Amino acid sequence: MELAEIADAALWIGKEMMECGADSAAVEEAVLAFVSARGFGDAGVLVLPKSVLITLNTANGFHTKMKHIDDVSPNFERLSLIYEYTAAPDMEFAKFKDSVLLKKPPFHTLSFFAIPIGCAAFGMLLGCDIYGALAVFLATYLAFFIKTKVVKIGISMMFVNLICAFLATLGAYVFSKAFNVTELAYAQAASTFFLIPGIQLINTFEDMLKGHYLNGAARGLRAMFLSFGIVFGTTLALVAERSLACLF
Repeated sequence: MELAEIADAALWIGKEMMECGADSAAVEEAVLAFVSARGFGDAGVLVLPKSVLITLNTANGFHTKMKHIDDVSPNFERLSLIYEYTAAPDMEFAKFKDSVLLKKPPFHTLSFFAIPIGCAAFGMLLGCDIYGALAVFLATYLAFFIKTKVVKIGISMMFVNLICAFLATLGAYVFSKAFNVTELAYAQAASTFFLIPGIQLINTFEDMLKGHYLNGAARGLRAMFLSFGIVFGTTLALVAERSLACLF
């Protein structure tokens, strides 16, 4: 591989790992391992909240490139494949990249049922009966289905969370009333659990503990704004309930 190709490959690895949910230290370790295996043991890697930079030193000077990072979409199977490859690259990078990109997310179809079932289980832990769990399942399924469609538009994840929290909370209200559920508040709370930015929160503490304070602070702020989206959406749904009260 030529110098520019190595830099592009290393940046692709960093970008994919960040978007799949890796913490900053893991990204740096993987990228450095990849370029070290190709003779650049003194390379410099900088992971920022929205970009990855790499500098490859040569006898004639240095080569620096940067790549932008998009929103995080957790995919631990892809993350594991990339991390294992950087530790022991046993095939050409182009073939490896194609194999990763062509690999579909695991259990994508099952997630439409697994996530609502998980939220319904949390609803029962909070105190919902079987009908309350059913209301949570239906509300979560509706909100998660809409989320998969809205995300493709490319709007901010804060607004995606706002829309989905609104639909989940209002849906839980409608289904709970239809099934005569008494623990309405628990059903509405459980239906929004799938929107909690868990990966962002975990990586916030991971980065802070490993000395990446800027990235940790940025991820913490992002998690806060994503949570605000949930709060605003839920609040709008509670206001909308007053208009629907006359129907029940």
